[in-house]
Amino acid sequence: FTVVCVAALVICGCDWGQPTFLSPRPDKQAVSAVTDLGKDRRQFWRADFAATKKDAESGDAEAQNNLGVMYNKGLGVPEDYAEAVKWYRKAAENGHARAQYFMGKSYHSGAGVPKDQVDAFKWWRKAAEQGHATSRFNLGVMYFLGRGTAKDFSEAARWFNIRSLQESVVFRCGNGMPSPRPMVDGFQAE
Repeated sequence: FTVVCVAALVICGCDWGQPTFLSPRPDKQAVSAVTDLGKDRRQFWRADFAATKKDAESGDAEAQNNLGVMYNKGLGVPEDYAEAVKWYRKAAENGHARAQYFMGKSYHSGAGVPKDQVDAFKWWRKAAEQGHATSRFNLGVMYFLGRGTAKDFSEAARWFNIRSLQESVVFRCGNGMPSPRPMVDGFQAE
């Protein structure tokens, strides 16, 4: 039943919703809430960027990942995918699962690096093995479609099952049919 449902999702498609980009930083949550009430967001991101860059340069994997997100989304600095990948890679090599996910996403979409499905698969596998939910789903899709690895329905079902047991997943579907396009195009929610 799980394989049939997942196959239907993959074949028909689903909109996974809005992504969460930055790793949570409890000390910043209150500042972010105040910023949302009308203060200058650019000034907030510039200040946060300076603090984050200092932490990232000192080897903090969480800050390295967040700095990658800031460059990727143009938060406090001009958008720069190559620079984003540089910081994602540092965090990913330090074992940061979300950065490994972003490395896979970058290779899958070709943002900041040449498109390479084998490298996308490699990074998503590393993140999935650490429990990153979206990476587990992406591995299932990669095995199902044979992208970056050989087609293997058994492995696809295994990763889909691991993902489905991890937490409940809420899909927002259009026209009554789910759509895998966000994964295939490299845009997944977390």
